[in-house]
Amino acid sequence: MFTSALAAVSGKSNSLNLPKREKYIVILVDGLGSHNLESAKGHARFLSSHNTRKISCWFPSTTAASLVSLSLGLRPGQHPFIGYQVFDREAGRVVNLLSGIGNSDGEILLGSNKTADQLAGLANVAFTFIGPAAYKSSGFTTAFLPAAEYVAAASIEERFSKAIDRLSSPGQEIIYLYVPELDQIAHSKGWHHLSWAMQLELLDSQVQNMASRIGDKHGIVLTADHGVIDVDYSQHIYLDEFFDKGEFAAVAGDTRALYLYQGDGSQDSIKADSLKTRLEHVLGNRAVVATPKDLREAGYWSEFSDQAKIFEPHLIVIATAKVALYHRDFAKPQSLKMIGHHGAASPEELLVPLIVLGA
Repeated sequence: MFTSALAAVSGKSNSLNLPKREKYIVILVDGLGSHNLESAKGHARFLSSHNTRKISCWFPSTTAASLVSLSLGLRPGQHPFIGYQVFDREAGRVVNLLSGIGNSDGEILLGSNKTADQLAGLANVAFTFIGPAAYKSSGFTTAFLPAAEYVAAASIEERFSKAIDRLSSPGQEIIYLYVPELDQIAHSKGWHHLSWAMQLELLDSQVQNMASRIGDKHGIVLTADHGVIDVDYSQHIYLDEFFDKGEFAAVAGDTRALYLYQGDGSQDSIKADSLKTRLEHVLGNRAVVATPKDLREAGYWSEFSDQAKIFEPHLIVIATAKVALYHRDFAKPQSLKMIGHHGAASPEELLVPLIVLGA
């Protein structure tokens, strides 16, 4: 996404076939999957009228993995942001890659990979990140877009206003506008909740207003990092009812794509095979249990980089039914209250809209 926008600003061909424009506003709406938008099209008439193309995020369908892939143009595994939470074998601890890394960690994790804003700088293209103030100095932001100028704005309306203001500044520029509110509401109340629909209506009106004001020198690209499904509490699966805490070094990942880590040692593969069989018996057709090798052979993952290998799980439990997966000895109590979930490989979670305006 950023790669294509940067190429278009520079007058070069790109995979999205975006035409040359002086500035592109890239809007990332967290959690707005194609399924979510299509099902709620009555609340987003402008966006729905331009929603003619779907693209897929990589597996797992989660924010940390998708945003770093967006910045680097690499799939998870080629970079180490392979999920929401991972187990760091070297440090012996679970790491929240979205909110639990320090400002120096991202540089170490990404190694020599160049982020989109760094590439923009090399091409003399300005790069601006417009988002909530809470994310301005986070470790994830430092990893995701370390060289961008961060413009803090509390509300959706203020973020769109600041993005429009940037259009009057001279020079070539990528303006990244981040909208986390829909995902936040979905997690706490579900995407079917009225407050989610009202927030979508607000977003729709802001995009329509922006589209009417960009002129012929600028373009807009809107997409998402993943979709969301609602899961009733009665459909939670608690692995701790079947597997003791001591069987794992850690349980991480997402609620619809659990990462299971066993202790180190020569018997890992034997233990993993036994655990896989037991899990498949417990879960039936509600989830698939896979090894990293299975996912590579199926095309979901590639060979892992050296930085990613320290986070690679022994087994991945991927929900196929409308369920959420937990091991309560490792899960935070607050996560048990979530209604909206993502992380798995269903079309509802993987497919996101690609809406291009003014180009």
